[in-house]
Amino acid sequence: MFWTMLAKEIKQLLRERSELLTLLLMPIILITILGSALQGMMSPGAAGAGNLETAVVMEGTLDESLLQLQEHLASEGMPPEAQEALLEEAEQVSVPEMFAEMLASLEAEGVLSVEVLDEAGASTEAYDGVWYFDETYREQTWRQMLLQEELPDPVAVEASGQFGIIEGITDAFFNELNWQKEAAYLASLEEEAVPEPVQTEVEIQQLDNRSAITSFDYYTAGMAVMFVLYTATFLASTAHTERRSYVFHRLLTSNVPMWMYLAGKGGAGVLLALVQLAVIFSFSSLVFGVSFQHAGLTAVIAAGLALTVGSLAMLLTAVNYRLRNEQASALFASAGITMLAFLGGSFFNVSQLSETVAAIGRLLPNGAAMQSLLAVMGGAGAGLIYPMLLSISVFCLLCAGAALLVFPRKEGL
Repeated sequence: MFWTMLAKEIKQLLRERSELLTLLLMPIILITILGSALQGMMSPGAAGAGNLETAVVMEGTLDESLLQLQEHLASEGMPPEAQEALLEEAEQVSVPEMFAEMLASLEAEGVLSVEVLDEAGASTEAYDGVWYFDETYREQTWRQMLLQEELPDPVAVEASGQFGIIEGITDAFFNELNWQKEAAYLASLEEEAVPEPVQTEVEIQQLDNRSAITSFDYYTAGMAVMFVLYTATFLASTAHTERRSYVFHRLLTSNVPMWMYLAGKGGAGVLLALVQLAVIFSFSSLVFGVSFQHAGLTAVIAAGLALTVGSLAMLLTAVNYRLRNEQASALFASAGITMLAFLGGSFFNVSQLSETVAAIGRLLPNGAAMQSLLAVMGGAGAGLIYPMLLSISVFCLLCAGAALLVFPRKEGL
């Protein structure tokens, strides 16, 4: 009997061609628009470090700074011989030049590209990261390192979408620089030779051999988990049409159990959701090069998401019958799905707003499925999809149980 009910649902779905085309084509259109518009502007996962465009802004020149230091030493009454020795040492430990040299070595290795700018007002909008050294920075660091005076002001750093990498480069350089200063100071107290400086190295790598997530990857997952939810509202609205046309009443006279009718709606929701996901994933893979690195895990996620849609279709159908209208499915389609998509991260990475909001989104079935899809696209293993399976299992059981409780008895129809 279940297969009879499922066949009935499929035949009815095939009559609604315009709605089916909307469910299949709209996510593809949005993936194309959003993925193209935001390509290279977002980093939901780890972005490729080799695409970093950086700049170092140095106000003033090295010679000008050395002259300022010499004037300061002369004003302190230091002998000319001592001044000359300190100036030679200062020229060797000019921090802005050392930092630019370190970035140049990273550029030679293909980690990033760097441009040195000598004007404070130069346009820096096109860069992923910018380091600013003002005109007094060299003299301040020399006086701190060589004369043990006050600490210089910190270097101003600006970063756009790759703050973690920019911060890592900055910390690696200055941590080593501070270590070298401490080692030199302790060696001078012990009258020992200054230790050889350790070559600065910044290693940027991706965990677990995962691939970078592109904007097309992100919105393929985001639009897929969002638009499959519309399948549930679509099926619930067809159920209300069946009630108004007395199709359901004729089924009751045939002694079809109510749970079987709901099961047919749920089964149709599962099948239609699987078709939706197959179309979306195939199109994104062929046209935009979206890679699902583990087909088996992707199939498990798709099946779990389809079960979510089926159970949700059952619940919305039951509520529509209870209210004797289709306001429940209409409200869920207009406001409920938008809220779930927002919390689940379909539009953008909500962790940029609040970690609390992101944590809530990961508990929702659509948010959990989206994070699992992104993890699989990045090359993660099965361990990262277990939370999704738990979330979906709980959601499906709750929706199916609620649907059976809410669906009215025969006398209430």
